[in-house]
Amino acid sequence: MISKRRLVQLMQAAPLAIRKNLDLGVMVIFLVTYLASTAASLVPLVLITGLPLLFFFPGYLLSKAFLEVKDLVQSIIYSLGLSVALFILYGTVMAFMGIFESDALLVIAVVVLAILSIIVLLQRMEKVKAPSSFEVGGWDRRLLAVVIVFLVASSALVYGFSVKREDNAYTEFYITDASGELDGIASSINTNETMYVLFHISNHENEAVQYTVLLWTGNGTGPQLDMLGDSLALDLASSQTFAKEIEVANGEAYEGHLQLYSNTTGDYRINLLLQKNGKATDQELLLHIDVI
Repeated sequence: MISKRRLVQLMQAAPLAIRKNLDLGVMVIFLVTYLASTAASLVPLVLITGLPLLFFFPGYLLSKAFLEVKDLVQSIIYSLGLSVALFILYGTVMAFMGIFESDALLVIAVVVLAILSIIVLLQRMEKVKAPSSFEVGGWDRRLLAVVIVFLVASSALVYGFSVKREDNAYTEFYITDASGELDGIASSINTNETMYVLFHISNHENEAVQYTVLLWTGNGTGPQLDMLGDSLALDLASSQTFAKEIEVANGEAYEGHLQLYSNTTGDYRINLLLQKNGKATDQELLLHIDVI
């Protein structure tokens, strides 16, 4: 059990330790807010908290650790200038390693902040003189342990975000016959026959995606209509365009049903183009059908 006298000593020393390391506390608050807003996709808050983490705090800690700063104006100049220099260094290192991802940039920035924070804390621990019967350095050691653990955990969390990379995110988009077989689609049908095919979308983008499938027959000059429901009957001899919008969660799949027919013989085709979140992709399917 802690004695009453010891508790009083701790309470008396705490304000000094907090004031002495207030700047580091503010930085940690910015970092926590940045990570939380990133996870919640709050873009304005991400910008407000992320910019100081890249363009102010690194230079501020660097100047505190290795330079003698005399006044506030000089501190701001050093903080901004050194932060920009570090940012350029980050980019150079990433380019040399062949890494071009914003998540990797954040990982590097957090690691640099952690190293500089530890250096600053160690320097402050050496400079502080302990008052009678109490060692303020004890508070510094506690703060040092908290900052190290928090920043290491933050780095791991940021690295977890960085694992979700674009080169590992993809969407499957393909056509099968009615039974789901890729090689079971007939190349021809009779004029009195209907062909049943399925188009599939499988989301592996690590997030929910709003997909739009554009389908057209002929030259697609007709007005664009909405595909209602999950099934659509298409006259191959007509010139029609349809759009189907589907939101698919990560790891989920969608299946659309098409009924293709024509009362006129000929060589027809149907085009299917996939869009993701309103943006065109290079994922296009083309199906040739000979009506005899």
